Amino acid sequence: MPAKTRCLSSQQGSAILMTLMVLLVLSVLGMGIVGVAGMEFKISHYDYETQQAQQAADAGVDWGMENIYQIFSQAEYLSMETLPNTLQLDNNETSFNSGADTCNVRIEDVVKITQTNSQPGTNTCTYQFKSTGQFRGVSKAVTVQVVYTFMDGYSYNDPNDGTPHFMARSDLQRGKIKSYIKS
Repeated sequence: MPAKTRCLSSQQGSAILMTLMVLLVLSVLGMGIVGVAGMEFKISHYDYETQQAQQAADAGVDWGMENIYQIFSQAEYLSMETLPNTLQLDNNETSFNSGADTCNVRIEDVVKITQTNSQPGTNTCTYQFKSTGQFRGVSKAVTVQVVYTFMDGYSYNDPNDGTPHFMARSDLQRGKIKSYIKS
């Protein structure tokens, strides 16, 4: 009988050892799954913040285009022979709420790229600017070139006496994106 008892004790010890090994493997797998789930959460969270910052930068493009259009619609700009090489926007920063958080937008570096003045007809002026959107510390920027189209806006000499004149711009259009570069 003692031999049978020793055999059972030996089998019980192996069963406990096997159970411990299975529990160890399951624990390692569980820790791995928790680690992967945590990493997925962080990636998803960062992707959300990046998308919000990108959308803020894109909204800044629309906002900047409208600000430039409003400047060009003023009488003094319609009658300028040459549009300025740079523009200073009165309000180049804004923020808006996205849920419980705030997105910030900044427009900078509004610079003229080209201007055409042919008589009479459709003329254009291309400006470039950078829009930066920021959300929870994540920042995204977009540099765009926008073409503004208008009628007239050219110099001419009076056919009777030869005096120089300028035909003011009219029918200014809101602008179309010519180039869009994420940075």
